[in-house]
Amino acid sequence: MRSGDAGIRRKRWYIEGYERFNEDGTLRTCVPKGIEIRTTIHNSIQSTLNELQDSYTLLLEMAARYGYRPAPVSFNPEQVKFTPNPPLNAFEHEQQRNESPEERDTAHIPMLTYGVRA
Repeated sequence: MRSGDAGIRRKRWYIEGYERFNEDGTLRTCVPKGIEIRTTIHNSIQSTLNELQDSYTLLLEMAARYGYRPAPVSFNPEQVKFTPNPPLNAFEHEQQRNESPEERDTAHIPMLTYGVRA
C-alpha cells in the first residue's frame, strides 16, 4: 500500500479518499470516503487479528465521541464511476500519466464504496 503524499497511511487509522492537488503539486484536499484501519507486521495471523480487534475497539470509542460508529462497506449500487469535481488540473493529469497501471486503474475504487452512518 502506498503511503500517499500526505503520509497519512503511517498511522493506526487513516482517512480513505481521493487526494486533490494544486497546479504546483501541493496537496489541496482529500475528498473523504471513510476510515481504514492499518495493522503493523506480525509473525502470526492471530496476533494480527488481535491488533485489528484492539484498533477497531479504539476506533469505536473515538468515533462515538463524535456521534459516529464504524460500518462495513460495499460497492455503491448507484454510482459506477467516480468523476472528480472540479475536474483534474494539469498537474493531476500529469501525475496520473506517471502512475503505474495498477495505480491508475484502482485509484477511483475507494470512492465507489460506501458505508452506513448510524
